Amino acid sequence: MASDQTTPPIDPPPEYLRQGRTDEPQEISVTPDPGRARRISLVLVASAIVVASASGMWFAYEQGVRKGVQMAPPLIRADNSPIKVTPDSPGGMVVPHQDKTVYDRLSGKPETVEAERLLPPPEVVVKKPEPVAEPEVAASTPEETAAKEVPLAAKPAPEPEKTVVVAEKAPAVPVVPVAKPASEPEPAPKVEVAKTAPATVAKKSEPKQLQNKPGAHLIQVGAYRTAAKATTGWNRLVKANKALLGGLSPVVVRADLGSRGVFHRLRAGPVDGPEAAAALCSRLKQRKVGCLVIKP
Repeated sequence: MASDQTTPPIDPPPEYLRQGRTDEPQEISVTPDPGRARRISLVLVASAIVVASASGMWFAYEQGVRKGVQMAPPLIRADNSPIKVTPDSPGGMVVPHQDKTVYDRLSGKPETVEAERLLPPPEVVVKKPEPVAEPEVAASTPEETAAKEVPLAAKPAPEPEKTVVVAEKAPAVPVVPVAKPASEPEPAPKVEVAKTAPATVAKKSEPKQLQNKPGAHLIQVGAYRTAAKATTGWNRLVKANKALLGGLSPVVVRADLGSRGVFHRLRAGPVDGPEAAAALCSRLKQRKVGCLVIKP
């Protein structure tokens, strides 16, 4: 009976038995590497930092650039259309005679009357301004040379004895002594004192009338309201321009210009020839001194 029973198969022996070992194998404990865990932690931290930085940059871009442009405040511009516009049909009560000028008179507005213009208006003659050489001095122009002049003997003004006064005639009439006829010229080459009325030579301080050398030119360097100011102006001019005016003698001429008043013209001479007078005036003008050439 025992031989009829089937023997169960035997499991193959373990490896250690097949290798001839009789002891059972022991468990081997594996110690984890601390450096490896630290490296993994650093990698995770670095990855988290990178992700956080990228997220922050993306958020800043979205909020600051894209959303900022989309959510910008609206720009309000002023309306250029007129504030008030007259309606096409104003309506309301119709008030007649609104365009009458009587209302302008009641409100005090000046009345403007426009005349019909048939021809252009005439040209307005503008008077040439009189040049001024210095304060309180009115420089005369060549047109004023022919103006009416009153001899200074009528109203003598006190001034130094060196200053002489000549009664000027019209440019076309030759200068002659007062006491002699107008047709007889003075042959003396030097400036001589002409015979005048006793009232003219009553005082030594009064200016005397002298006769200019025939054919000689004079230069005019100023015009003053009084003879005293003319004398002061001559002394100042000679002091500043002694090389040009030192050899000339001053001559004060009283000129009555009517409504413009009385002027005392300060002249100097004699100067030989118009060329010499023009050259002297040119040099004086370069020194900011007004000058005119006076023909004999």
